[in-house]
Amino acid sequence: ARDGSAALPTFTFQGDTDTGMFWNSGNNLGFSTGGTERLTIDSNGNSLFSAAGTAANPSMSLIGDNDTGAFRSAANELAFSTSGTQRAVIDSNGDFGIGETAPSSRLSVVGTAAEALGDVASFTNLNTAAGNTNTVLELRSGADAGGACTAGGGNTNCSRYIQFFE
Repeated sequence: ARDGSAALPTFTFQGDTDTGMFWNSGNNLGFSTGGTERLTIDSNGNSLFSAAGTAANPSMSLIGDNDTGAFRSAANELAFSTSGTQRAVIDSNGDFGIGETAPSSRLSVVGTAAEALGDVASFTNLNTAAGNTNTVLELRSGADAGGACTAGGGNTNCSRYIQFFE
């Protein structure tokens, strides 16, 4: 059998000669649709997707729900979308954001003004060294995403503020 290519796969369907399966390099198997490689299974059994996808059209989605799934939002990032809108991301630092695209801490959850939540949780610099006063858990309501709350209500933009230290 010939090796084939994405444009002309080795194994095709009658009347659809640019869709099928082919050998694309040493011990790697390629799959194409419309003459474009969509998936590679490498010699280790890893599945490699050729498309990064978008929030509106994630590269990994469910049949019948094409705007919900997982996609690569940037290099070394994995994002998740529902109804064509990005809802969560794991960035290249391992930070996980819900409701935002650029988390700045291990877990960052951001609501909207309509939800009356503001920043819901922020875990920062978790370090157990003696004498450390870094914030371990911060819960606040009423501050804008960039606003800061201070203990004792020093910032009038915060209606509620609880902070736990190490």
